[in-house]
Amino acid sequence: LVSSIISPVTFMWGGSWADPEWVPGGRGLMIVDLLCDLGYLSYLLLELKMSFLHPSRRVEVTDPSKIRMYRMTNLMYLVKLFSVTSYLWIISFNASLLLNLSKIVRLYHFVRLPDAMWLVWDNGLIRTMRPVFLLIWLAHWVGCLLAWGGGYREALMNAGSGASFETNLNGHVIGGEFSLYTMAFVEALYMLTGALDNPLGDGGYREKNFGSLIMVAIFGPVGCIIVAQIIATVVREQERKHALDIRHEENQAFVKRALENLNVPIELQRRVFSLHYFQKMSHDYEAFDHLFKNHTLSSPLEDAIRVYLYQSVLTSGFFSNKEHSYILAVVRVLEDKAFLPGDYVVRVGEVADEMYFISKGEVSVLVSNGKSKEVEDAITLPIRKRKGDHFGEVALIKGSLRTAWVKAETYVVASCLKRSSIEQIWKYFPHERETLQREVMKTVMRDAARVATARRSLIGAVVPDPAVPTGLGAAPKEAHGAQVEALHESSSQALARIERFCESITTRQEEMMNRLEDLEARLPEKPKKGGIKEPEARMPQAASTSTKKSLKPGSKKKSIRPEVEDEASPGTAANEIGRPFVERPEA
Repeated sequence: LVSSIISPVTFMWGGSWADPEWVPGGRGLMIVDLLCDLGYLSYLLLELKMSFLHPSRRVEVTDPSKIRMYRMTNLMYLVKLFSVTSYLWIISFNASLLLNLSKIVRLYHFVRLPDAMWLVWDNGLIRTMRPVFLLIWLAHWVGCLLAWGGGYREALMNAGSGASFETNLNGHVIGGEFSLYTMAFVEALYMLTGALDNPLGDGGYREKNFGSLIMVAIFGPVGCIIVAQIIATVVREQERKHALDIRHEENQAFVKRALENLNVPIELQRRVFSLHYFQKMSHDYEAFDHLFKNHTLSSPLEDAIRVYLYQSVLTSGFFSNKEHSYILAVVRVLEDKAFLPGDYVVRVGEVADEMYFISKGEVSVLVSNGKSKEVEDAITLPIRKRKGDHFGEVALIKGSLRTAWVKAETYVVASCLKRSSIEQIWKYFPHERETLQREVMKTVMRDAARVATARRSLIGAVVPDPAVPTGLGAAPKEAHGAQVEALHESSSQALARIERFCESITTRQEEMMNRLEDLEARLPEKPKKGGIKEPEARMPQAASTSTKKSLKPGSKKKSIRPEVEDEASPGTAANEIGRPFVERPEA
């Protein structure tokens, strides 16, 4: 950095090592520049041992011999190495200080930082300001070159001193040499940005100067490229900085146009956009997709980020005292869903195949009052579920229907765990399934108790009200028609439920009988003592059939014993399923 600033200043007004009169700062400035060259030489020698990223193969080269071969055959490295030797020629052969112009190649380090400084290079502010810094440094070099060969040096030498070129700043006098340098710098800056309005230098120090014309002809077109590069860099950095915002605005434009084409009501459109803004501010799905679905992370990094993002979920009792491997496996398959205030996360009667963990917000739980399955008649439980709570774990064990409503009271983000996903995990953690089954059984028993209470209250509703007269002199039938009709409807529903319950019990009993008969037929026959073969005794088919038909709720099964043949040895008798057994004598 220091060398890039002071090197062009040494040759701006001419002079040499032997005659440093016209060098700003004299020989002391040249000594400082020489020390900078020695420091830069040390860096170049270290580069012979530094690994680098191959520009075409995009792999790191670490072999020392290949590193040296690449450096010594690289033209840019050789030019930088030559720039270090400029004072060797200036001092030894009294050469012109214009040889320091070769040090302009050191600006390449500001164009491309070393690979080890990737963290600095990736800073958005540095990427945005880098073209501006490069323009200023390049204008400094071109300004010094324009002062040397564009007419400014001749004007200073003809004047003998810089007194005639002095300027003022709020009454303070600015030296003539510095003022001339500033004029050359400004013209170089405008020339490099393609905005030089006086290319021929009419009326100025560049007028009728051939060196000035050559520099304008060279750096004028270069300035157009530099301006285009600066604009492209700024636009690219702005796009990178606001990439997610641009994607959200595009999605919002598509959604808005789709809602308008489908004539969706304004109130419903407002809810759609409210959810869109909530996702953008609180839970960005676009960021999640780019982070986890584009394979930009290694597995350990992805797990670490997921554990950080799901900290509130991991506080749930579902994960207490669980193995780390099991927790990571579950976290990998979680899917997030967002809900607006008033949305129902689940409804009664829906097919349940997933459970939820609350990451943000609050939800309330509503249950049926036993008489109606409408949400308007539901009873709201006094306890709300908040961040870290979970619900719906019964859906992971068995297929069922939802038995309660869960309503979002605020903006809610809930992490969803599907049954299909957890079943794949349980293949390797079967004990976790058993643990959850026990917990779910407790939940099911609580729900069954609640339903039974509701049914008892419903059946109790069909008892006639003694306050209603039913004998002679009773009120007309129309006076109690509505109540009688309601009682009749309630009693019919209760009787229908009882009949279905009895039918289910009968069906289960028949299935159990069939299984017992199949088991009896498959039992192996045991030989009697003394080698006497046991007689075959099987239950007649007719008896089995009659048993099935005669089995009713509340009846008992009659044991059917086949007759024992006379050839059976003494001390044996028939057992309940038709085979003899041996009576053992008492000790």
